Amino acid sequence: MMELYPWQKQAFERFIQLEQSERLPHALLLSGPPGSGKTEFAEYLTHYLMCQDSTKRPCFTCQHCSLVQSHAHPDYRRVGIEVDQKTKKEKKDISIAQIRELKSFAGLSQSGASYKVILITPADALNQSSSNSLLKLLEEPQGKTILLLVTHQVERLVATIRSRCQKFELPLPDHEVSIDWLTKNHQLDDAASWLKMSQGGPIAALAMAESYADSGLDYEQIISDCLGLMFNRGSRVIETAKSWKNYPLNLLLEWQLGLTRDLIRQTNGVAIGYFENQDRYDVLQKVSDRINLHKVTVLYEYLIKLKMRADVPLRPETFREELAHQWKHGQ
Repeated sequence: MMELYPWQKQAFERFIQLEQSERLPHALLLSGPPGSGKTEFAEYLTHYLMCQDSTKRPCFTCQHCSLVQSHAHPDYRRVGIEVDQKTKKEKKDISIAQIRELKSFAGLSQSGASYKVILITPADALNQSSSNSLLKLLEEPQGKTILLLVTHQVERLVATIRSRCQKFELPLPDHEVSIDWLTKNHQLDDAASWLKMSQGGPIAALAMAESYADSGLDYEQIISDCLGLMFNRGSRVIETAKSWKNYPLNLLLEWQLGLTRDLIRQTNGVAIGYFENQDRYDVLQKVSDRINLHKVTVLYEYLIKLKMRADVPLRPETFREELAHQWKHGQ
């Protein structure tokens, strides 16, 4: 069953009030940071609007809910970035042809549901032509058709589209709420670290943790490798870098940033409660008298700069070797 996240309940109550007072706008713009659950919220609203038995929550069991879930409901359309059939890669934007099809769909009569729903995600993928076509649809509302536009880059939407939508901002939950949800609802170990790696987005944190759960990635080994490079003259850069070949680059970098932050905390005598790797505190204590604060701080600053270059098309091997080299020689 689809979940309404705890931090979205207030926004959903606001939506219900609009719908039940017959003040529901023709178009809603759902915006917020990545990982906040915007698309899931839009899907929840879609079920609510089209559910046969809905009072204050969708049932997820009626025929309408089942058809929406399988993307087969005749009164529901979802539009996103398509895959090019020739290259098998995602296209760069939402095409004008996709929006023109929506205009035809909006002109049709309803097929049993209370509303017709169009979900566009990510709406910031609209190009100039498709934006102009969508604008015409927004300017000429068709009956009980509701448009839900989802984006985490609202500034990329043309101003005329933004002005014709009622805005629903869906911010990230407080850190404590995210930790509570990840640990109690999903029994996620090391939730704080996963949350940090996903820039505070609990949905993204959960997805990242699940995708790596069965991949054999070993954080303990990374800590051992990094400390070995830093303190053991026998550790070799190239061999260590090769041993990291199965680790996603962003994960390697975030783990190592967290380790350097804790090394800095260790040298400054910070209490264990503030450590990101509290369960590895004993390991860090063993090397505390060998840590050079200045060198570790320089290393941390370098890793931050490397993170800013993460989208630069470095060869993965080169990226990993840079990381290993800095732990060995760049401190």
